[in-house]
Amino acid sequence: MSSKIKGLWVFQRERIEREGQIEHESEANWIRFEDDDYQESGSGWQKHTFGTWNIKKKKLTIQNTNGYEDTNVPRKVKIKKETMTWVRPVDGKNVTTTLKKIEHIPVAKRDKLLGVWKLGTVLDDGVDKSHEYNPKGTRYVHIRWDNFFISDNGPDGRTSGVYHVDAHINEIEVYYNKSTVTRQSFVFELNGDRLVLTSVAGDKEVIMDFKKINYLPKH
Repeated sequence: MSSKIKGLWVFQRERIEREGQIEHESEANWIRFEDDDYQESGSGWQKHTFGTWNIKKKKLTIQNTNGYEDTNVPRKVKIKKETMTWVRPVDGKNVTTTLKKIEHIPVAKRDKLLGVWKLGTVLDDGVDKSHEYNPKGTRYVHIRWDNFFISDNGPDGRTSGVYHVDAHINEIEVYYNKSTVTRQSFVFELNGDRLVLTSVAGDKEVIMDFKKINYLPKH
């Protein structure tokens, strides 16, 4: 069975058996089993965990070198073609995890946000205020891989800060580099080269429509 486990797998769902079964759908969480008992896992393009693995009598043990010791019993493993199922009790409840074998690391929505986005229209409480938000017509935001963003050509000139993307819902939080930290939250929608940000909190709803580009607009 160890030869069948080797390779890259994406988590599809996790079911916790208790009163009213709870299911968690996974988008881009993955794990890779390699030779020499090495394993690594991550979410999208970000690898976050690595360590060792072994299987005996169809029971799988995974230990993470850069994490904490897993004190739960090994996972019972069942493999059928390109699908693998794990079952084991955790805190007295049976947890069933389903995985699917894949060839390439999956892309998370967080990864799709990376790049340069040029601002188009802006609706402020339903009123088109595109010119106020983008007086030069060249305002953009550059979302970088290191959780840093740069916004330029806006009415306040160049601003920057850090961002965080929620692992489970389409929401991004941005923190501006100012003397007083300013935080904003947006729900995001991705559709090809289009990005729509809708403000989550505040007295008014702001909807900003962006288009992905492959250059930095000039001032």
